[in-house]
Amino acid sequence: MQLDTKVTELDGKVAQLDTKVTELDGKVTQLDVKVSEVDNSVRSLWIHVENQTEKQLHIVAENYSNLTNKLDELQKMKGVQDTLLFYANKHENDIRAIKQRLCM
Repeated sequence: MQLDTKVTELDGKVAQLDTKVTELDGKVTQLDVKVSEVDNSVRSLWIHVENQTEKQLHIVAENYSNLTNKLDELQKMKGVQDTLLFYANKHENDIRAIKQRLCM
């Protein structure tokens, strides 16, 4: 009789364990679903960030090219300006020398 009681208790404990394992299995399934949702969200966010970054880099590259061209133009203009300033100074000195010779 004690053996029957023990077996009955053991059956009850196994049934409880089986119930807990079933509950745990359900929670693991729910966790898998949530992890999949998070994974999809992260992938979506990553794609969005990647697209925005690519767009912004393209804009920066275009503007860099424009700025480089403008800098080249300014440097050429600076060279012309320096040349004109040199000649203006030279002519000013020549005029000053002529004035001194004429005692003006």
